[in-house]
Amino acid sequence: MNTKIYLNNENKWIATDKNYKKVLFSNKNLDKLQEIIKKKNIEDAIIMFVPSFNTTLAPTCL
Repeated sequence: MNTKIYLNNENKWIATDKNYKKVLFSNKNLDKLQEIIKKKNIEDAIIMFVPSFNTTLAPTCL
C-alpha cells in the first residue's frame, strides 16, 4: 500500500481503487462521496476515512 496517496486527504472520506493504489475521489462528506461514486457508476471502489495525522486511534471490537 502506497501511503503517499493519503497525504492530500487528511480528515476526508476517500474512494480508492481495489488495490489501494489510487484515490479516485475524496470529500469531507461521506454522503456526497457516495453520490459521486454512484453517478460515475463505480462499483468496486473502497471507501474509507483518512483521519488527522496528529491523531491516535485505538480500534475496538464490540
